[in-house]
Amino acid sequence: MVDPDLRLWVGIKANLR
Repeated sequence: MVDPDLRLWVGIKANLR
């Protein structure tokens, strides 16, 4: 499954870390 929202979520999480 490919969700654009998921990618954004991962990017935000990575930035927060």
